[in-house]
Amino acid sequence: MGGRIFRFLMTALLGLGMAAPQPASAVERALTITPSDGAWVRERMTVRVDPGRRTISLNGFLRTVRPETVELRLPSPESGVRDLGLVFRYRPINRANLLREYEGKDVQVVLFDPRGAQNARVIKSARVLDAGGGGEPVFLLDEGVWAGDVEAVLFPEVPDGLDGEPRVFWNVENLGSSPVELDVERTYEAGGFGWKALYVLTLEADSEKAHLAGDVLVQNASGSDLSGARVVLLAGDLQRVRSRRDDDVMEMAAAPMRLKAAPVEEAPVLEYHLYRLGDPVDLRDGERLRLPLVRGAAILVKKRLVSTGNAAFYGSWRGAEESRPQPVDVFLEIKNEASNGLGKPLPAGVVQGAMVTDAGARVPLGEDRIGHTPEGATMKLHFGRSFDVQVRRRLTDFQRISQHTTRCTWELEVQSGKARPETVELDEQVPGRWQVLRSSHRWEKVSAGLLRIPVEVPPQGVVRVTYEIEMDTRSG
Repeated sequence: MGGRIFRFLMTALLGLGMAAPQPASAVERALTITPSDGAWVRERMTVRVDPGRRTISLNGFLRTVRPETVELRLPSPESGVRDLGLVFRYRPINRANLLREYEGKDVQVVLFDPRGAQNARVIKSARVLDAGGGGEPVFLLDEGVWAGDVEAVLFPEVPDGLDGEPRVFWNVENLGSSPVELDVERTYEAGGFGWKALYVLTLEADSEKAHLAGDVLVQNASGSDLSGARVVLLAGDLQRVRSRRDDDVMEMAAAPMRLKAAPVEEAPVLEYHLYRLGDPVDLRDGERLRLPLVRGAAILVKKRLVSTGNAAFYGSWRGAEESRPQPVDVFLEIKNEASNGLGKPLPAGVVQGAMVTDAGARVPLGEDRIGHTPEGATMKLHFGRSFDVQVRRRLTDFQRISQHTTRCTWELEVQSGKARPETVELDEQVPGRWQVLRSSHRWEKVSAGLLRIPVEVPPQGVVRVTYEIEMDTRSG
């Protein structure tokens, strides 16, 4: 196939009065990979330009190159070489392109044979009348025109007009009388790459300290192999104005994974963060590479039990005689500080929780997703709901003061089956303007719409909280 493509190009270019293309391949490659939107690729190469007008065939692009992003860092005018522009061509070898090339030509088709045994097939000679475009192709058989399903199409050979890889041709003019060697850098965007961060938080038996292990998982689904590439991972929320192709979305589940213990170095850039892989990367198409990002030991963990209700949601409660359950969520908070064993910007990712019991058993606790967490910020993890601590609420009194003003009295019963005391935060969402008229426990106004009542619950004890609140729901 290579010889046919070469002869085709030579004929076309000689017809334009230009020399045959001179090949040039990349000798050094670096990638900056975004979480799910592909990679920016930078490649260096040495290009030889003979005197006169020449066309340089720039080979070795990644198969998912986006042609509109290709850019060359051109040599200085002192080099004596004039840039005449780039020509991009990539017609991949696939069914649709093969059918278009064979319109009006003979092929063979594989069809279901209704007269044969079960699942029998028959091969017939056919001529491609219409490649089909967005629909089904149409063939001319001996029996007539066939517009139905075709099991397969057998083509005699690969036509010259199709490419095995993306092709970029650089038109240049060497104004001198001797060959010139140029060090050229090219950059472009390629799809099929992505990465994500994964964390495992393992709590000690007392739930007060934990170990955090964070890794990055890099995937290559570009259709091309990487060999000795320098890789940088970009973390941050980038705005994109171009639509992303469906085949660029990274699917982590099916690809094989390799582990590597090379360090990952972090550095800020503008409003983002870069994570540079310490060693050159070999990553074949379809592979995933897992690398350590952060390791933290003896990290202090703050546990919070929070039960959230709505003080204004009284409609269905007015006729209820019995109290109703209200979930108690479990949150773990961790400070991202050097004094706490961390102190490194952590990219967004999924955190899996686990605990090692006194007997040494490893127990899953659930998982949560964190956003980008800068140094000094707090990670707030929601792993699930409490088993032993329960809250029930009941509306004990209701008054409508005016069209927009109501007065409610709520009773919340907090019960713990644990052998040690627990603190439960009762968070009440409140609309409009409001005031607490009376409360059996201390309360605080967290925000314009949030009332919080912290409750200390003794071991295997029960605490009843009662408060009366007046709410004016008029806007403004």
